[in-house]
Amino acid sequence: MAKTDIETLELGLMSAWPAARSVWHNGWVLRWTNGYSKRANSVTPIYKRGADLAKQVAWCEQYYKGLGWNVIFRETPLGDGAEMAAYLEGNGYARFDKSIVPIRELSEKIELNQNVVWEDWSTRAVSWVSLAAKFRGDDAGEHEHVALLERIVNERVLAVGYVDKEPVVIGVGVRFGQWVSIFEVLVAKDRRREGWGRAITERFMSWGKDRGATHACLQVVRANEAAYKLYETLGFENAYEYIYWRKEDG
Repeated sequence: MAKTDIETLELGLMSAWPAARSVWHNGWVLRWTNGYSKRANSVTPIYKRGADLAKQVAWCEQYYKGLGWNVIFRETPLGDGAEMAAYLEGNGYARFDKSIVPIRELSEKIELNQNVVWEDWSTRAVSWVSLAAKFRGDDAGEHEHVALLERIVNERVLAVGYVDKEPVVIGVGVRFGQWVSIFEVLVAKDRRREGWGRAITERFMSWGKDRGATHACLQVVRANEAAYKLYETLGFENAYEYIYWRKEDG
């Protein structure tokens, strides 16, 4: 994927998953959402900086320190990503959660699983987040989670899939430009490995296509082998990778 296309997608994904606070400093964007979601609580170089690298990193560290938060840097193919990573590695930072951005075209007809009844809970964000916490087994950050979802100004769907009147799978779809992005696919613990992750991904692709999207994208931690293989079988191909960095003692 060309860097100009990566830049367009990165900026679109930031609008689709909006932080509570975003600050630009010399071509890098610093996002903060009180800890919920690494993508919304990290520094991403988008453009080449116009300042000394050590001073740029120090400025970011101080910014997050003022928020009472440990800084996380996010390395992508853009801007100063590679140079920043080399500097961080030599200054007490360690990489974690290598992730990929799979994409695919939406040119073909998408067959949907007819065993699932779908509801859109876009006007019920609090209830959707409570269900997400139940599926995840962790209710940490629910307030910030709700606030993030309610900040989304792009067309969105908070999907809940029912089988035999019981919710089995949920996720978030956001359309921006020619893209539909898929976030937070979660399957009920007792209904995993039954194909519901595939079903909701196909649902989001169909939903986006009906609204003019020509491509779908998502973000997957590379260590999540099951998800990685699922999206491969659905025709997604890896567009680019990114990786997070944090202090080794943080």
